[in-house]
Amino acid sequence: MKIFLIIISALNLAFSMTALSLFPASNEVTGWDADMLPGCIQGTAFDSASLYSKIDGGAEEYTDRGMVDAAFGGYSDGVLKLCIEIYNQTTEANAKALYAFFGAGEYRTYPNIGDSARIDTSLPFDLVLECIQDSFFCRIRIGYISPEYEAVALDFAQTIMAHAISVEQGLTVKRDAIQLLSCFPDPVIHGCVFTAQARGEQFAPIPLLKIYNCSGQLVSQLSGSLNRGVYSFVWKGKVGDGMRPAPGIFVATIQIGGQRLIKRFVLK
Repeated sequence: MKIFLIIISALNLAFSMTALSLFPASNEVTGWDADMLPGCIQGTAFDSASLYSKIDGGAEEYTDRGMVDAAFGGYSDGVLKLCIEIYNQTTEANAKALYAFFGAGEYRTYPNIGDSARIDTSLPFDLVLECIQDSFFCRIRIGYISPEYEAVALDFAQTIMAHAISVEQGLTVKRDAIQLLSCFPDPVIHGCVFTAQARGEQFAPIPLLKIYNCSGQLVSQLSGSLNRGVYSFVWKGKVGDGMRPAPGIFVATIQIGGQRLIKRFVLK
């Protein structure tokens, strides 16, 4: 595993509230591997001086609006590179102010991704997507414009915003614990079954499973069953009012004993 991924994995465990913790794992967006790519800023920043060393001008726009940390990295599909910048602006209001500051231009908006998302349609060569969730501001850049790569940028944005929801809800847990909550099938078309088994807590009271959309809104709560230490939850693909939500990335969460488990999944 490359150095960049090792750093991400280590810091994800120790500092769940940092911008770095929102970066997708290698191949979490299918076909895209994290790498130390030329042309993409790399590393982290925690103050004005370190941010100035990373970006070419304009650092004060972030620091003046409450930036406490930022992270940068790149991904490749073997043909093109995709660069990501994530800034933690301390509060939701600061993130929205930064988003508004960079909002001059022509954009196509995506209200179902995070608190807000947009693609700059005025650029002739680069595809640039910006989005916000809670205190986080994210910018994704691909050096080629096409419907295919626009879909890739949106997938990265949904993945990052889902990670932000997990952080916002206090759901960041150890990597080995995340593997204990599964969803079948995934992607979900009509419905699915979630199963979970928490180590050492097999006989705890049956918890509620909660499902959040990419805006961090709670859309469903499920009661489950317990059989031979395995908890099962059936979701019919509908929200509380019986309607089917818009397709996208969702986050399922449960707490068993003292352990929180999360599962990111896709509804088509």
